[in-house]
Amino acid sequence: MIWIKFSLWLLLLYGFYYAVVIGWDYHRLRKPPAGSGDEELTFMADEDKAQTIPDAPSSGDIASAVIASGGVSIRQTFSLAREEAIEFTRAVSF
Repeated sequence: MIWIKFSLWLLLLYGFYYAVVIGWDYHRLRKPPAGSGDEELTFMADEDKAQTIPDAPSSGDIASAVIASGGVSIRQTFSLAREEAIEFTRAVSF
């Protein structure tokens, strides 16, 4: 048996297998599952909880929020990195 004939037989075998699997799945989808009557699931949402959205801060509030939270700006982050003042506590994944 040469390689081309073997490859064709193998291709035909795989094609037949996948056709059977797809046909079986299609056949199963057409039948309704056993014991499935008119049962329906319903979910009730809790409408009692009210969510509030905070007002958008003005541009002056954003800078003070960064300072008040103990955070640093991006420029300060780069300057701290140049000074090697940032301590890594975990491995950095790239």
